[in-house]
Amino acid sequence: MVIDLKNPQEAPKAGKVMLIVITIIFLMAIMLALMLVSWKDFNIEESPFITALRDYHIPFVADIFNGILIIAGFSTMVASLYAVVTILITLAEDHDAPDSLAKKGKMKVPFPAFLFLASGLIITIVIGFLMPEKIFEYLMTAAGLMLIYNWFFILVTYAKLMELSKWDHVKNGIGMLLIGVTVSGTLGEKTSRLGFFVSLLFIVIIGMATWFVMKRQKHDKHV
Repeated sequence: MVIDLKNPQEAPKAGKVMLIVITIIFLMAIMLALMLVSWKDFNIEESPFITALRDYHIPFVADIFNGILIIAGFSTMVASLYAVVTILITLAEDHDAPDSLAKKGKMKVPFPAFLFLASGLIITIVIGFLMPEKIFEYLMTAAGLMLIYNWFFILVTYAKLMELSKWDHVKNGIGMLLIGVTVSGTLGEKTSRLGFFVSLLFIVIIGMATWFVMKRQKHDKHV
C-alpha cells in the first residue's frame, strides 16, 4: 500500500524510520540464517532461508517463501508504479512532458499517465521474450544500476540545494562512496560489467536529452 504523507515535513522522519526498520529486519534475518547453517552452505541457486530451514523438514517452506517473494515483488512494483506515475504528472504539469499526461478522470485517476506507463511495461515484457537472454540481462543490469545512480544524483542535488553542516557533508560523502563501491561490484562479472557500460550509455542519452530541453527552455524565455 502507498500512502501520501498528510504533512510533507514528516517525510525525513518517515524515511529514517523506514530505513532503520528495514535494516533491522534484514540484519535479524541474516543473523538467524547464519545461526542455523554455516555461510559455506549458501549458494546463489537457492534462497538462503530455504537452505537454513531445509534440515528442519518444515512442510511447504519453499512454497511459503516463494509466495512471500511474489507478494513482495508485486508490492514493490505497485509502489514503483505509483511513484513513476506521480513523476510523469509532475513533469507534465511543469511542461517537461506532454500536457495530456497530467489529465485526470472523474475519480481523479491519471489514466493517460497510467496507460503510458503500462504500455512501457508491456513493451518491456515483449522485449524480454523476443531478445536473446544475454542481451536482456545486460539491459536489466543497466536498469538496476540506473536506480542506484538515481540515489547518487539525489545526494548531489541535496548537497547543492541545501545548506549542510560539516557532519552533513561527511554523511553525504559516505553515501556517495557506498554507492560507488556498490556500482564497482558490477565490474567483477562479465554480464554485469557489460550492463554497467550500457547504463553509462543511458546516462549519456539522458544527459543529452536534458541539455536539449534546457536549451529549448532558455530559447523560449528569450522569445
